Amino acid sequence: MIDVIFPTSTEAEHFNAPDGVRVHICGVGLTDCALFMGRYFATEERPDAVIMGGIAGVYEHSPFKIGETVIVSKEREADFGFFYPDGLRLLAHTQNTLDFPVKEWYDCPWAECDWIELPKAASNSANCSMSSYIPTKDADIENMEGIPFFKACLKEGIPFFELRSISNKVDLNRGTWDFLGSITCLGKELENFIERLKERLPLK
Repeated sequence: MIDVIFPTSTEAEHFNAPDGVRVHICGVGLTDCALFMGRYFATEERPDAVIMGGIAGVYEHSPFKIGETVIVSKEREADFGFFYPDGLRLLAHTQNTLDFPVKEWYDCPWAECDWIELPKAASNSANCSMSSYIPTKDADIENMEGIPFFKACLKEGIPFFELRSISNKVDLNRGTWDFLGSITCLGKELENFIERLKERLPLK
């Protein structure tokens, strides 16, 4: 069994789920995704692998273009921190004495499988999309659900993947956005990806 999670039903419109694949909608943003992932692992039959599929924005310096689909190799919660006189500092870069683990990046070990042909991307997750204060130089794309998905799957020790089709540049010029094209591409790439994944289950 493979589960595919989309933030919205719109992003799932052009995905034809093959046999043995369940589709879920988690909602938009870090909070809705985190709430969904908690309920999901508490109540659903454990799948062989879980996939997050959605659209994303691309940063100007990234080599990726609108219409491309990438697999996310690492995620960062890009607006999680404190403001100082010099701007936002991520919590991982502050002198914090609270007793909890803080990491800047969370890696997806499964994105390194040699059968994956999609290009790898580093992703920022942020509730406030297109914020001017978040760090972007070492990220390629931006989304609103990736980090809770990564953290939940890593904690559960389940094989997981995040595929994102690029719908827009991360800027305020909405005239260049291509939602229909990116969602159509997302459905096709997910179907191709799942076909290849099924041949390799169970993953070890």
